[in-house]
Amino acid sequence: MSKSPCGGAGRLLFLWLSVLVLCTGCGKVELGQVSGKVLLNGQPVGGVQVQFIPDAKNKEKLPTSLGATDAQGQYSLMSSDGRSGAALGEHMIVLHDVQLPSGSRLVGRAEADAPATSSPATAVPGGPRLPKVYRQPATTPLRKTVHSGEQAIDLELTGTP
Repeated sequence: MSKSPCGGAGRLLFLWLSVLVLCTGCGKVELGQVSGKVLLNGQPVGGVQVQFIPDAKNKEKLPTSLGATDAQGQYSLMSSDGRSGAALGEHMIVLHDVQLPSGSRLVGRAEADAPATSSPATAVPGGPRLPKVYRQPATTPLRKTVHSGEQAIDLELTGTP
């Protein structure tokens, strides 16, 4: 019986390479495919950015996910790592109004009538369409769990801005 010239070191190298090949892609977080609808007092809301923020209690650093509603209030999420979906587990949901209210215009430094102290892209004179409670991570009551596979997560909001 002849011995391998590499002996135990060769077997160890082979084992290490096998584990490396098997774990290719192990670092990717599993995502669930999330879509849904945003309703305010029963009516669809377009022009809203939907942000799913993984629960801070999770020890693993998970990507956040974003989506934007269309005119019918429909959204689907895209993870911050560029993949479609949201990380599995509990999420806090924050909503941002990204549509200008009717009759509003953007005021920026380049505009002749804008004062020098105005910040770029400030909407005037309209205001937010969403209640403040949903716009702040510290106050949002929206919490949802993302599971493996496809799922619809509808967000039903109540109140006034």
